[in-house]
Amino acid sequence: MEIKKSTIFSKIVVILFYGSRSIKKNINNNFSDYDLHLVLKKEDLNDLIILKRIFKKYKQDLLDISVHYYDEVIKGSKIIFQNGTQGIYFIKVLANATVLIGDNIYKKIEKKLDKKEITQSLVSKIREYTWRIRSLSLKQLTSRRSREIIKCFIKILLDIMLVRSQIRWEDLQNINRGKTIKLFMRLNLLICKNHENFLNKLKTKDSLKRGDLSVIIEIMNSLKEYGG
Repeated sequence: MEIKKSTIFSKIVVILFYGSRSIKKNINNNFSDYDLHLVLKKEDLNDLIILKRIFKKYKQDLLDISVHYYDEVIKGSKIIFQNGTQGIYFIKVLANATVLIGDNIYKKIEKKLDKKEITQSLVSKIREYTWRIRSLSLKQLTSRRSREIIKCFIKILLDIMLVRSQIRWEDLQNINRGKTIKLFMRLNLLICKNHENFLNKLKTKDSLKRGDLSVIIEIMNSLKEYGG
């Protein structure tokens, strides 16, 4: 890894690899990002210049890198973490991510988290995905928008199962799209009984028809009805 030869290497606290690309048995991930999370020791204006030079040889539209400094994660004894629109719940995701370099500081931090705060943060993210699907549904249904809607919908299913304690956080590193749908269908029979054919097709589907959006929204509404 070129980063090990760089002057920035000594500043690295941890580099984590997470998301669908990190799941070895994942399927249909040709359009998925490579999600990397970097934590550095102390802010330096040159850091981003160095990182840009290191990562420029990789395909940029498939690379999603978030850069944080240690004091932006935890300051003193206070957890102040925020990763874009991802709140405190995302610490649980990172605590179970694959370590590429360094020590996973989120393993220790997650032990300090309040369960109620995690759930509230997760519910907020479900609401954001719901809003995003509705927003995309109002636009022309392109291939890219289809993939984004499917991605958001699968994340909603995962997050609902987490909120309901139907799966554990550490399970996320082993659950691909197909397994997510299969698990959700098995654990939420009342919601899925009228949509089995659609959900089974969605395990390997990368495009949507206009009618498919109605099914997705109907399932999302059912989740509300059953306490999702």
